Amino acid sequence: MIGEADYAYHLPGLGEGEVLAGGLYDTLSRPDLLYSVTGHSLAFNAIGLNVGTPRPDHGDYVIYAGDTQTLWHGRGSRRLRVFSRIAYAPPSHNLISLDVQGGIVLNGTFPGRSHDSAAFAISYDRISARKISLIRAENALGGADKPLPSAETDFELDYTARIAPWLTATPDLQYILHPGGGIPDPEDRTKIEPNAVVAQMEFTIVF
Repeated sequence: MIGEADYAYHLPGLGEGEVLAGGLYDTLSRPDLLYSVTGHSLAFNAIGLNVGTPRPDHGDYVIYAGDTQTLWHGRGSRRLRVFSRIAYAPPSHNLISLDVQGGIVLNGTFPGRSHDSAAFAISYDRISARKISLIRAENALGGADKPLPSAETDFELDYTARIAPWLTATPDLQYILHPGGGIPDPEDRTKIEPNAVVAQMEFTIVF
């Protein structure tokens, strides 16, 4: 089940805006991130003590809210907008329990390029406290020294260029702090994966 409500408004001196709020509820069961069907910590499985499969937690949900606001209007389609989003999910059976996003978008970036846009955004994803508890318990039981995850932060810059009425190209560049929230480095499991740079090009064709 999913539902969302939005409200459009206008701020004098700035421009149009829209605020929204919504949520999703899933009636299916999801595997717990820490406890087994026997009620024991899943960390015991890491040292060979089989305590069973993850406990099924019935029902899952996500709630979210956001806002988009125009800050400046230029000639034609030129405008500057900011946006923000926040979402929460229960940490018992969701790897990400909190997601926060924000950014700025400029439409009509240059004279004669009214259909182009440039954007900069930042996102923050917090790893579930229950997932962190599982790794901490595995370290205590097995004498391992896995790094504890925390959160992933992503900085993203892109430019959407309209090449033809039927074709747009979007180069995109991202810098990611603590990929996966701090997953172990395959070459040294006691350290986290280094920060990452991701570059990509996306083409959109309209038929």
